Amino acid sequence: MKAAGMAVAVMLALCLAGCGSADSNGGSGASSKAPEIDIEDVGWELDRGKVDGYRVVTVDVENNTPYDIVAFSLSFVPSDETTDEDLNDIGELKEKARDMDEEIEDMTFECISERYIKSGEKADDLGCTLDDTIEYLTSYSATKLFEPETLDISYVADGRIYSAEYDYNEDEMDYDDDSVKAVKWSDSKLTSNLPKPDAPVITVDDDSEDSFTADVYGVDNAFFESYIDACKEKGYTKNINAYEDSFSAEDEDGNSLDLSYYDTDNQINISLTKK
Repeated sequence: MKAAGMAVAVMLALCLAGCGSADSNGGSGASSKAPEIDIEDVGWELDRGKVDGYRVVTVDVENNTPYDIVAFSLSFVPSDETTDEDLNDIGELKEKARDMDEEIEDMTFECISERYIKSGEKADDLGCTLDDTIEYLTSYSATKLFEPETLDISYVADGRIYSAEYDYNEDEMDYDDDSVKAVKWSDSKLTSNLPKPDAPVITVDDDSEDSFTADVYGVDNAFFESYIDACKEKGYTKNINAYEDSFSAEDEDGNSLDLSYYDTDNQINISLTKK
């Protein structure tokens, strides 16, 4: 049983990676003081839940900050009171340590999500993965042996994405003042006939003469269906293949459009390739 690839693709600054790097669409990454967050306003609780139909360890996150959360990563390590014997009593941990040829006291787990969580709202049943893998942690009793180490968070303020990291041992928040635009798009000839989604966050991964890929955050399935309709109106009506969470088609020039919807993260991936 493995976590969905999009949910585990780390993440956190949503292309904020490489702080200070250039924004796509030209323009350089902006550097201004990041708005501060009270860690007490980021509420979370480990729970048992279902992801992709499987019963696994999940985290519920409540965003009481003034800002929309774009993504976060909560990492856990064995507590000071936990012994190797305690860890070995959990079959899942023992087996994974053996498979990875790793000392069991070095085991970790993470709760990573790119779910867009609006200010004042809550997101439930976000999966947790074991020891830097893409496999979900299933043993809730194992969580009692761990304590939080860091919380990385990306959030939107004034149309830009900022990131910060809270260290639980030091009780300290470290802010990254570099930021990127929350909504990006392309002005290339290839995308001239591709509708720009009206979404709170759009990141662009590839923007060239021959290809374009972007991720759209903070949208639901109804939005996905309406975006498919908008693409059809723009001429993507040839060789259609449509399923519940994906759509592909070509326009009259043979350019190929692929759309995928990920309900775990309320996210659409757009891929457009020139003939």
